[in-house]
Amino acid sequence: MFCGKCERLMVGESDTNSTGAKNYHYKCSGAKRKKGCDKKAVKKD
Repeated sequence: MFCGKCERLMVGESDTNSTGAKNYHYKCSGAKRKKGCDKKAVKKD
């Protein structure tokens, strides 16, 4: 999957909320590494 803004790859990530449930989402690799893209994370659903 590729970012619609900068066309870099989207990478899978997960985190845990305050109740302990895991949340899965995709984030642009450019935004993750602060390389000029400001695309927000997209839920896996």
